[in-house]
Amino acid sequence: MAKAIAEQVEETGVIICGGGPTGTVLSALLGSMNVPNVVLEKEKDITTDPRGIALDEDGIRILQSIGIYDRIYTEIGTCTLSMIITGEMY
Repeated sequence: MAKAIAEQVEETGVIICGGGPTGTVLSALLGSMNVPNVVLEKEKDITTDPRGIALDEDGIRILQSIGIYDRIYTEIGTCTLSMIITGEMY
């Protein structure tokens, strides 16, 4: 019995809880540095509610570092020059 359980054990360097935008990008960054990781996500399907809907300069640099910024910028969205949040212009 112990041998059967031991055969099912997977070893990894990092466990990431959540496969949303942050967890997925973290997994990609760790993978690019050859750090073994596993992403655990409780949802079995892709959620349709908005997540990661805005990017700042740091977010753009991170996406560029894993080589997906150009695809996201051209296929998914474009730059917003200003936003109105709670009645204030930013």
